[in-house]
Amino acid sequence: MLKKVPGATGVADLDAYVNASAKAGTLAVANSVLLKGVTEGNVTPETIKALTEGLKGEKEALEESTKLAPKAVEGLKGLNPLKIGKAKKALDFGNTCTKIVTEETVYQTQVITNLVK
Repeated sequence: MLKKVPGATGVADLDAYVNASAKAGTLAVANSVLLKGVTEGNVTPETIKALTEGLKGEKEALEESTKLAPKAVEGLKGLNPLKIGKAKKALDFGNTCTKIVTEETVYQTQVITNLVK
């Protein structure tokens, strides 16, 4: 999904939403890879630091994406009907990406909680 991030639509809030969603998705993938390594015994200070920073960045990007979602929808109102198709695809990408990252973040939290026990 992240290999096909929609291009700019010309709707600033929608483009910001797509970018924040894609950033959150990219960080979620990277964090899942790091977390997998930690669960397999690759626990080094560098790994823990990278995971901590990555999870913080993922959280911030997800919060930004969630905050921008209503603005992205609002930005579609009054849009030229000829541009609505591209904008709808971008909105769908942002919505799907945000949903997946939210689910992945919950899973990552569960894994970390189990590791700490």
